[in-house]
Amino acid sequence: MYLSNKFTIVQMMHVSVHKTQKTFMDYIKLSSEEIADEINAIIAVSKGDIF
Repeated sequence: MYLSNKFTIVQMMHVSVHKTQKTFMDYIKLSSEEIADEINAIIAVSKGDIF
């Protein structure tokens, strides 16, 4: 659900009854590769905004 990018973290936390983002992120246990992919996606979207 998280990796689909269809829902916000707040929406998923509400459904899964997590009170903090830290506990939610601990629960979903992203791999280093998944985190790197997310960072690359953010950079690709905002690349024009950096300079």
